[in-house]
Amino acid sequence: SKCRLHFRSSLGNHVNTVHAAAQFALIEASSGAALIASLADILDDVVPLAAGAEVAYRAPALGDCTADATLDQEDIDRVKQELKTNKRSKVGIRVALADSHGTISTEATVFWHVRMKPPPK
Repeated sequence: SKCRLHFRSSLGNHVNTVHAAAQFALIEASSGAALIASLADILDDVVPLAAGAEVAYRAPALGDCTADATLDQEDIDRVKQELKTNKRSKVGIRVALADSHGTISTEATVFWHVRMKPPPK
């Protein structure tokens, strides 16, 4: 999944780069989009919840930013199998955020809990 954030002054920080909170919002959104796309065939039956993240700010982010989230097919298959057998699963989604110069400014892994919705009463 790729998500883009267009820079504006309200997203800047005190040193005129993209604020870490704005970067994280883009990262979390991109990871969620990757997860939703990967579980599209069962999305009506599951509840995904972001549970945490590991974030490494590598360089100042300048201008527009693009977050690229990656979820391996092995992880998708594992999550679906665990949902069938245990009704819940956990997965980490890797995200690289590049700024307008193509510099990888931030790398993160967003951890998601996914559970099956309870049957209707």
